[in-house]
Amino acid sequence: MIRQYKIGSTVKVAVLRGGKPMTISMLLPRAPKAERELAVYRDENFGVALRDVTYSDRLKQSAAPDENGALVTSVQSGSWAALAGLQANDIVHKIDDATVRNMSEARAVLRGLEKSRPRNTVFFVTRGVRTLYVEAQTDWAVQATP
Repeated sequence: MIRQYKIGSTVKVAVLRGGKPMTISMLLPRAPKAERELAVYRDENFGVALRDVTYSDRLKQSAAPDENGALVTSVQSGSWAALAGLQANDIVHKIDDATVRNMSEARAVLRGLEKSRPRNTVFFVTRGVRTLYVEAQTDWAVQATP
């Protein structure tokens, strides 16, 4: 059984290729984290929740195997993100001119926007096989409600 080996071990596996038996060596990697194991960042200003993109997200979204970004898990009704047109399952790749490779980078950019308080914020996202720009108009004078 494969479970008897530790993560990072190299194992030999017998396979058939072209009808001929072969033995190949494989490194056993750690399984990718499941969606429920990932941290979620909720930005109250924009009304959006984000987390890292998983392997299964890439499959569902028909995304490239190496596609990075922050996955939108939810959008609060009536929020800046909702009014701009961001949707759950969008993958955010850029916020304004800042590249976003994961949820931590998205969180840092959004926290920075809270300090700079721009009038407009542009999100570059993929939605399934489409890419689009979504522009959020902000009103920092209005306090966010959790």
